[in-house]
Amino acid sequence: PDQFAFVALTAIAGGTQINFTDNGWETDNTFRTGEGVITWTAPGGGLAAGTVVTVNPAGLAATSGTVANLTGTFAFSTAGDQGIAFCGSFNTTTGAISAPGAILAGVQFNAVNWDANATSANTSALPMGLTNGTTAVAVGNVDNGKFTCSSNPSGSAATVRTTINTAANWTTNESV
Repeated sequence: PDQFAFVALTAIAGGTQINFTDNGWETDNTFRTGEGVITWTAPGGGLAAGTVVTVNPAGLAATSGTVANLTGTFAFSTAGDQGIAFCGSFNTTTGAISAPGAILAGVQFNAVNWDANATSANTSALPMGLTNGTTAVAVGNVDNGKFTCSSNPSGSAATVRTTINTAANWTTNESV
């Protein structure tokens, strides 16, 4: 239930690190603490644009590159949660990240809109620099969801990003 995938919209250099968390984003531009943050590292030869990487936090494995557990327990809640990708280091005490402008993407499984603030482990404000429908998506309060690949996005990275971040292009269900 905690497995997720991402697509490289541009080439990713070998050794590049991307963090993923289920911590919610607060209005003071920090993450809540106490949940999980894992780091994915691109393989030595890099990753081509268009490559889909599947990550299994429970097994600390990925179809490409490596995954390491940094802090906490990465486990999406069936009562609503979010997944947020970012670059930079994470301060487990304050929730601050070293590169706050480096929030890459987010998906909200708590509601059809992002919350006003992260007030619990199940809520999250829209992270700084993201736009719902363009660089983030809120798909509703559901246990599972995936981008419907039959939408077959093509074109520029911006076009593909918008297609992926349109909630109507996601298939969701409540089965765990």
